[in-house]
Amino acid sequence: MEYLPIVSKLFSDKAIVEPEKGKRTYKIVLEEENENASLKQVTIEEIPETCRAIKLDKSRPSGGFLKGKEGELKRCDFVLYINLGKELYRYYIELKSSRPKKQKKREVQKQLKASVSLMKYCEILADDFHQDESLRIDRRNERFVLYRKGNIKRATAFKPYDWKNNSYDEYYEIIVADEFATTNLAKLLADKQQGPLTQAHEREREEEL
Repeated sequence: MEYLPIVSKLFSDKAIVEPEKGKRTYKIVLEEENENASLKQVTIEEIPETCRAIKLDKSRPSGGFLKGKEGELKRCDFVLYINLGKELYRYYIELKSSRPKKQKKREVQKQLKASVSLMKYCEILADDFHQDESLRIDRRNERFVLYRKGNIKRATAFKPYDWKNNSYDEYYEIIVADEFATTNLAKLLADKQQGPLTQAHEREREEEL
């Protein structure tokens, strides 16, 4: 089932980030809400037109209903839906100005974990109120990514990432050098060269070109 209609029905317009038309393909711009952050923006190029990002900072509850002492109320910055081939992938994305260490790393893990719980709730809402199951994705298609600002001394060859062990505790780190960083979908996918996700991406790029 196509997932885009339920995104526009379920989430507020302010929370949805849509892709923009680039020179040859589409791109999506993820902006950090914290004005003091040294990583202010990540632009992902060569993205499918059907992708959508959701700003999870818009979802923080108020009113004191939950205590949140264990991090239940924390959120990562974005959830990014990517539809490639017949598969829908959900990327939980956090932007950081530096590499989190010890306590800060545990905070990132809690942000990602709580965001998974939030999206499960959104799946239930879509089912119960809209009779739409398109947001119910295979848990193997959930991926956890940290974009962080850091020093890149030299260009390195592409290294596939093994998503098998990816989780909110063991997230994939992507280092960017600039406060307004530009990267691409291939870097985000980081799939094994013969993996199905990479193949689907290549097929879609060939169709666009």
